[in-house]
Amino acid sequence: MFSRFKIRSDDQVALIQTLGLQAVTVYLDKSDAEPLPVQAMATEPETQPQVDKDAAFLEKERKIERQKAYMRELHKVSQDFQRTVANVKAVMQDMQRRPLTALEDAESLVNDIAEEIVSQADVVLHLMNEPKGDDGFYCHSLNVSVMAMLVAKTAGMSQEEIKLCGLGGIFHDLGKLKVPTAILRKTEALSEAEFNFLKLHTQYGVELASRHGDFPARVLNIVLQHHERLDGSGYPKGLKKGEIDILSQLVAVANEYDNLCHGRRDRPGMPPHAVLAILFRKGKDQFNQELVQHFIRVLGVYPPGTLVQLSNDQYGLVMTVNASRLLSPAVLVYDPAVPRDQAAIIDLEEEDLTVKATVKASALPAAVFDYLKPRSDISYFLPLGRKA
Repeated sequence: MFSRFKIRSDDQVALIQTLGLQAVTVYLDKSDAEPLPVQAMATEPETQPQVDKDAAFLEKERKIERQKAYMRELHKVSQDFQRTVANVKAVMQDMQRRPLTALEDAESLVNDIAEEIVSQADVVLHLMNEPKGDDGFYCHSLNVSVMAMLVAKTAGMSQEEIKLCGLGGIFHDLGKLKVPTAILRKTEALSEAEFNFLKLHTQYGVELASRHGDFPARVLNIVLQHHERLDGSGYPKGLKKGEIDILSQLVAVANEYDNLCHGRRDRPGMPPHAVLAILFRKGKDQFNQELVQHFIRVLGVYPPGTLVQLSNDQYGLVMTVNASRLLSPAVLVYDPAVPRDQAAIIDLEEEDLTVKATVKASALPAAVFDYLKPRSDISYFLPLGRKA
């Protein structure tokens, strides 16, 4: 038998809700109160503070997902970089033992990267950690190769010329395999005799490469000429502008950039943005100024590895540049409230931030320096597997 009664209080409503009833019949005609108008019964709209709170939550979720996606890409690029460095090392070592196979492997490696560069409208360049150990020589070769190909594309060169620049970058220091390790690793300034021996690496490189009868002639030019300068002050032949292959001029810029960033012997490495400024000043005399300008268009005003202070006064380290928006790089920011291994990497454009100034490592507070860990062993690489 069903119970019928008139509800007279909110407490009764609450009690009915606890009974676990599947249905309750309401007789509106028995009610002492008039039913509420439909409009009045409608749920009150959310207040503006609640709407703002929900929007803020959704934006936070989007930022977290973007950060995760960025870190996934960075991890993949890092793996591709480490694998490619190992391949470059194998190629260089094989040039002394199996030159025929080595050239084929190098061409395959360069072709894959060149096709990515050509097919990507907006190339993204990431800052990489160099492998530990004695692989700096091979990292340098890969750095020069990648940067030379990027600049060649920006300069409007053909795909074949882009690939030749890539091969030239890989092999430009091939002759150093015949230079005594004691000279290459010396931390003090070289004596005149030692420096003269080092300069022979350009000719040694041509000798090693020439063991392969089909070695591209313009790549041999790069191996021989990458230390020549437009004003005739370079080596081995003291050639001047019109006598130096344009591809050799391009690789010379990439080689000098990487050398200045890393430092040489008794001279410490320099910040990337400062190196660009030096190349620009020297451009009129020693380096092809048009190519230097293309180089800046590739790396931007704030290349990966640059220390910056943002418009909100936070310090950061530039991690990634996108060729389509060079003034808004991705930056790893210093935040004492966040552990270093969880540090946020933010997109300046999305955060509506700008770079206020570049900063010298020596000017950073100690805590910021330890957090950002600026380094001179700078390497760059790009995402692979994006080509259509």
